[in-house]
Amino acid sequence: MRTELVKPGLAHYPRKIQQFNLAFGIGSATDEKDKRIRELSLELYNERQKCKRKCAAYEEQLNMILKDLEKHTEHISKKVADIVQSIKDIEDEQLDSDSG
Repeated sequence: MRTELVKPGLAHYPRKIQQFNLAFGIGSATDEKDKRIRELSLELYNERQKCKRKCAAYEEQLNMILKDLEKHTEHISKKVADIVQSIKDIEDEQLDSDSG
């Protein structure tokens, strides 16, 4: 049997291992599985990146909506405060005219 030194102290039996792998279909099946794992890992990575981009876009849109809602709430609050003040002014005028 022929051996090759891969690292000092370690023997490598390429022909026997290759024959064993071919006999049991290990080499090609493992390579195909590794290739498929790499493909699926890349696909998963790409999908995660898409999701991150979508999430960032949704977050930006949500922040814009919340800012608009806050502005609208401030506007409505000011309107209500103005109406309350107008009612107080009218009541004060009525009290002044009734007592006069």
